Amino acid sequence: MSETRDQSERFRVLVVGGGVAALESVIALRQLAADRVQITLLAPEEQFVVRHSAVSAAFGTTAQRSYPLERIAAELSVTHLADRFKWIDSGNHQVHTGGGAQLTYDALILAMGARQRPRFHHALTLDTARMADQLKGLLDAIDRGLVRSTAFIVPSQPSWPLPIYELALLTAERAAHHGVDLKITLVTPEDAPLAVLGEAASRAIAQLLEDQHIEVLSAQHCQVHEPGFVTLHPSTTELRVDGVVALPELYGPSTPGIPTTALRGFLSVDRHCAVRGIPRVYAAGDATDRPIKHGSIAAQQADAAAGAIAHLAGAPIDPVPVQEFMHALLLSSEQPVFIRAQLAGDHGALSEVSRTPLWQPPNKLHAHYLSPFLDELDRNGAASA
Repeated sequence: MSETRDQSERFRVLVVGGGVAALESVIALRQLAADRVQITLLAPEEQFVVRHSAVSAAFGTTAQRSYPLERIAAELSVTHLADRFKWIDSGNHQVHTGGGAQLTYDALILAMGARQRPRFHHALTLDTARMADQLKGLLDAIDRGLVRSTAFIVPSQPSWPLPIYELALLTAERAAHHGVDLKITLVTPEDAPLAVLGEAASRAIAQLLEDQHIEVLSAQHCQVHEPGFVTLHPSTTELRVDGVVALPELYGPSTPGIPTTALRGFLSVDRHCAVRGIPRVYAAGDATDRPIKHGSIAAQQADAAAGAIAHLAGAPIDPVPVQEFMHALLLSSEQPVFIRAQLAGDHGALSEVSRTPLWQPPNKLHAHYLSPFLDELDRNGAASA
């Protein structure tokens, strides 16, 4: 940094959360505003876990990396407060924590993610925090030929369905490797497989599924009233299967003090990710009302919020509205599939699909600031599996 500012002169930024959006915004602020900002990271977690590799980690093809938040905070000259957000007093620019602290801010970024809830009582609902443990019993039963049919379900209010497609593909490939004749059905309310990524990507993924003999039932909604029975609407078809695996439904975080009119409690934001109607409060990632929940989108939202706040702090930059370009990597036992799509509303307007990397580094997590930062930590041996 070219100069050192007194603590009292710094613009106080409070970032709530310990995931992709939170860390991307912290690193972006440090890059864009340097010592103009004094940053506090409010997160109860001790570790930042890269959840985008949860499916492949469950199959043992990659390790799920994690990094100590204290190490990250120290690298970035950020204060990490291991506490929980409780409520906000926006009139006084204060956040109250579960531990009783009162944190005053000049700008606030809410990046605490979404709340997950099971949609079906008689299904295995995926949780990226413990997916390997969740799937161990099912995969072992498939390997031994005890499970001969499985339904993978996207609920009627999907968030980001790509993990269920990866899981279906990797399960099919594993069953074939063990010589097990496993019938897999994927049920989704989408018009076509991953239609959100655009026509080219959807066609390519549909072909992958067909090649693995995975049956896809599109534009269908589900009920699972008892174990092993899946009822579809509007077709009224009933599937009888040995196992049912489903994605969770997502809901907005608990943010007392912030009114929201968005469905399921998500935070409504503008193109610079400012929370509508609340001065100097921003939101990024799964907490927002954007229909697509994905790490690359979360990072782009964080960059937009950080740019707007850096401008408020006096940095000589012009805030740039969020640019929503999806960078999705679909894993299979062969080469991964790289998908890049420009989003328009809740669908991809333009998409590109390739077996060779479409971005560098070719990581599953594509974030402008966070990805190279984590790569540097890896080189310094800071990650743990």
